[in-house]
Amino acid sequence: MKAIINPFVFSQVNLDSASLTMLTSAVHKTSESGIYDGTIQRGSDIVGRFRLAVSDSSPEKCAVESKNQVNIDLKSLDLPVPDHIESQSKNCFQVRTGGYVVFHLSSGAGGYAVELRKTGTESSGKIVFNSRKLHENDHFVATPLRPGTYWVINVETKAKAELVVAYPEIGKIPKQPQAIKVECSQNGITPEKIKINPTESLLFSFKAPSRIKIELVKPEDRPQVEAQIKEDEQSKKQSNSSAPNQKPIRHLCINV
Repeated sequence: MKAIINPFVFSQVNLDSASLTMLTSAVHKTSESGIYDGTIQRGSDIVGRFRLAVSDSSPEKCAVESKNQVNIDLKSLDLPVPDHIESQSKNCFQVRTGGYVVFHLSSGAGGYAVELRKTGTESSGKIVFNSRKLHENDHFVATPLRPGTYWVINVETKAKAELVVAYPEIGKIPKQPQAIKVECSQNGITPEKIKINPTESLLFSFKAPSRIKIELVKPEDRPQVEAQIKEDEQSKKQSNSSAPNQKPIRHLCINV
């Protein structure tokens, strides 16, 4: 099978809980049974709709049992506006009361936000989840890949923490990376200094309304390594040019 490299993964440096990409996901813990209408937005545009059924037990005449966690791929629900009503009726996800809904992307550039509104006469239109402002029942997962120093900023509380993503070195990257827990409260972000490997994720929990931005301030590109590579290449060119009757070497470059 031919490996497929998604260029969007490597082009995403700065991350934002209000603009979900392949390197981020938002998690909501359900607390009340009922039917919820979901909308997916990119900027101010609604680009998708779905429905979520939260129940203490599986509904009758339902082939799919309600689970403790349901994963919703936002990219797959990004459809033209004329298809939104049909999508909402067909794409109905189920989860048990107290279970978790994970909003993620399987591909693409992303930039999505999600809202859940409870339906019914008593609470029609009530927003119970908004990925642009996360609360105590929510989590945010981020996996910054580029080595360097970042600011982790809570836009709502103005709190800051320092994040260092280590440069990948053979033998030092954990084979089974664990998520690093980060707590956001009204008083700040804990811990205030965080260090992770490029394969490790940050798991944010909240005790105050929050929007998290992760911004690169100083990349670690190892310029001394790049300089050594250039020097080696220059030496090879000089030795090739000085060798008599040597055929030129052709290089094949593949752009990913």
